[in-house]
Amino acid sequence: MSLAEKIHDFGRLIRFSHTVFALPFALASVALAWPAHPVGLRTLIWILVAMVGARSAAMGFNRLADRKLDALNPRTLPWELPQGKVKVWEVSLLTGLSSLLLVYAAYQLNPLCFALSPVALAIIFFYSLTKRFTWASHLFLGLSLSIAPMGAWLAVSGAPSSNAGHNARQRLRSVFQSRNTRPVHVSPSTTNIKCLVASASPRFHTASSNHCLWRPSA
Repeated sequence: MSLAEKIHDFGRLIRFSHTVFALPFALASVALAWPAHPVGLRTLIWILVAMVGARSAAMGFNRLADRKLDALNPRTLPWELPQGKVKVWEVSLLTGLSSLLLVYAAYQLNPLCFALSPVALAIIFFYSLTKRFTWASHLFLGLSLSIAPMGAWLAVSGAPSSNAGHNARQRLRSVFQSRNTRPVHVSPSTTNIKCLVASASPRFHTASSNHCLWRPSA
C-alpha cells in the first residue's frame, strides 16, 4: 500500500472532511470575542490546530473502542479498521499523537487552556464509552461538541467570562430586536382581519388603511 493510500485511509478513518465542517463551532466563539479581544494570526492558527487534534483524537479513540462491535455490524463492517486497512497499533498511535497535538496547541494558547486540555480529552473519550450503558449517549456527544466553542473562547479571552461576554449577548439580542416595530392590537372583527390580510399584500396603500383600527408600521 502506498503512502498516499495510507493517508487516504486514515483520513476516512477519522472523517477528516467532517472536521472542516465542525470548525464553525470554534470560530463562532472567536468572532463573538473578537471586539474585546482581537485575535492575531498566531492564536487563530493554534485554535485550528487544537480543533483538528481534539477531533482526530476523539475519532481515533471511538474507532478503537468500537472496533469489535463495528466488525459485527453490516453498516460499519466496510470501515477501515474492521477491514484491516489500518492496524490497531496505527490507530492507537494516531490517537496518542493527536492528543499530544491538542495539549501542545493548548500550551501555545495560554496556561488556562493548557491546564484544561486533559479535561477536554477525558470528556471526548468518555462519549465513546457511554454507548455501552445509556441511551443518552448523544447528550454526551453534545457536551463533547460544546467544548469547541468554550475552548475557543478561553483561547481568545483567557478567562471563562469577561466584558466580551456581555457585548456578545448585547449583539445577539439586537439581532432579534427591530427598531421600527411596535405592538399591534387587533380586535377580532372582520374589518381588522381583512386589514391584516391586505397589509401582507404589496398593493396595500394608505387609502386602504383608513378603514382599519390600526396602522401598519412604515
